[in-house]
Amino acid sequence: MMNAGNFNQPNPQFQPPQFQPPQPPTPPENSALKNGLIAVGVLLALMIVLNVVQYFKGNAKVAAMKTEMAEKDKTLQDLQSQYAIMQTRLDSLQNLFPAKEAEIEQLKQQLEQRKNMIVSSVQGGGSLSKARKKIEELTAMNQSLTEELDKVTKENTELRLDLDAMAVKINELTRELDEEKGKTAALRDEIESMKKPPSPGPSGGDSGTTSTSAALPVSGVQVTALEVSTKDPSKTRPAKSAKVMNKSGRIDVSFSVSGNPAVPPGEQQFHIKITAPGGTTIGNAGEGTNKSDGSRYKYSTVASCNYDGSSGQGVGSFTTTGQGLSAGSYTVEIFHNGSKVGDGAFSLKK
Repeated sequence: MMNAGNFNQPNPQFQPPQFQPPQPPTPPENSALKNGLIAVGVLLALMIVLNVVQYFKGNAKVAAMKTEMAEKDKTLQDLQSQYAIMQTRLDSLQNLFPAKEAEIEQLKQQLEQRKNMIVSSVQGGGSLSKARKKIEELTAMNQSLTEELDKVTKENTELRLDLDAMAVKINELTRELDEEKGKTAALRDEIESMKKPPSPGPSGGDSGTTSTSAALPVSGVQVTALEVSTKDPSKTRPAKSAKVMNKSGRIDVSFSVSGNPAVPPGEQQFHIKITAPGGTTIGNAGEGTNKSDGSRYKYSTVASCNYDGSSGQGVGSFTTTGQGLSAGSYTVEIFHNGSKVGDGAFSLKK
């Protein structure tokens, strides 16, 4: 039975209920919206990744195109270089062998066609490796042409040296022969003079065995082409060009005179005949008769010699200004009293 006196005493185990404020209702989750947002995010991420990939692919493609264009330019430059070298080689061969001009021209045409074919292939997107291979073939052909040209040039040089040596020898032999002819002519004149009865001198005696028709032999013929200064004619220098000689030039001829007892001492005149490459005599100082065959000849100028009875020095000159000389080899013939007694030669370039 409960004690009435304890009713008003607090119960320590009793806790009064605490007030809780009302909570708003939690809305139900929308799973479709959430899934849509996730899908949009994924799609955006994929688009970003694809754009990045395309960007790098585009840069790589541009770099590859630049590399390919650089390779094409390098290939075409190498082709042009080899083409120019081969053209030069063929021109050199053409100059060395004019008789082979048609064949060399055909090679030039073939070279041009091959170059155009390679250029078309490269510019049309053809295989650069094949173009390089064709250029290597041209390089090999160029090397072969170079070796052939060097060989031919060496042989041509050796042949030219041999020909020059032969020409020098022929000139020496010709000069010796002319000297002998001159001596023979002088001896013949001397014999003919001795056969004639001596003409009486002023006192009725013998005037000697001299003859105005006898010839004096010459040797050491020197022919020099000179350019003459238009301002000071006393100044000269050696000339090799026909153009220079035509503008203001002179040909000097000098030689040594040997003795001939049949020729009296005193001033002697020698006819100098200068023959151009075409066979015509340049200048016209007069005409003479060749005693060996009776033919007439024109001579260009006269050389004088103060003959002392045993020797002398002949000197003559011919002015070439305005004579229309051409390039080539010229011959010089020396006549004395109708007998050819010596000769020489000289050459002019254009």
